[in-house]
Amino acid sequence: MERRKYGHVPFFAPVVVRAGQVVSQASCVNISRGGVGLFSQRFYGPGQRLQLDIQLRVGGKTTVTSLAVRVVWARAEAEGTMLGAEFETPVTPQTQPVLCEALDAR
Repeated sequence: MERRKYGHVPFFAPVVVRAGQVVSQASCVNISRGGVGLFSQRFYGPGQRLQLDIQLRVGGKTTVTSLAVRVVWARAEAEGTMLGAEFETPVTPQTQPVLCEALDAR
């Protein structure tokens, strides 16, 4: 049963993941106003809280958007981990204007 509140769209961007003092790289593969899908070399389990710095390119400019997330699911794959995470605070034009602009451009 699909429980998503928002529709996800393909969205490819580099991401810096912070889990406490551990910093790693990941790739965003899809995004919505409710959460994000990531591919990571490092495993993060369900319930884990992360800080994501997503590199966005909007209107010819590159900017970094920081978001707090909670991992909802994780699946180990041959080359890393696919994971889905929900944003701790809903993404709105007021809270994340650049991200919303990037999403609306899709």
